Amino acid sequence: RAIRDAAGSAGGIPGMNATTAIIAAAAIAEEEAQAIGLIQAQGLMFGLLIATNDHETGRRILTNQGYDETLIQVALTASSDHSQGDSQHKLTCVDAALPWLRAMNHQQARNMITTIKLLTEADGEINLFEFMLTQVSQRHIEIGLGLRQPPTIQFRRIAELESEVANLLALFSSVSGDD
Repeated sequence: RAIRDAAGSAGGIPGMNATTAIIAAAAIAEEEAQAIGLIQAQGLMFGLLIATNDHETGRRILTNQGYDETLIQVALTASSDHSQGDSQHKLTCVDAALPWLRAMNHQQARNMITTIKLLTEADGEINLFEFMLTQVSQRHIEIGLGLRQPPTIQFRRIAELESEVANLLALFSSVSGDD
């Protein structure tokens, strides 16, 4: 509709023909779609973390971080919608949000990473899903946008990992008990 309206009103703008008006309207529509997609993606990520805590704490953190009421409502709705979902469903949602999040500018990304950490640490405990979401966001957002260097490769051969794997298996064995 915006493109049709722009083409119709182009005659009233000196030097602008219908084609130029359509191109300008399409660019504006694209920017609006990008903004809506980013709000939905951020809201989804925040909502998944809020679902592990409570809505009031989530609202307070998002408000203190400067997010507007639209994004807060998207996050709270996502929290309710995904609070009972299994990990596979949640991971699929995260995967769908990542392309939008990689399109953020550096300041948006820094603010989002800070907010993810605050939401993760809000209850004083970190569950496996919160840990995974923090790691995924750091890898795909911070490293993807060049805010942080990727980790260096420490081991080049499997033999170099034997002692590390043995320690890890011993730790799992001691935690699992008789199971």
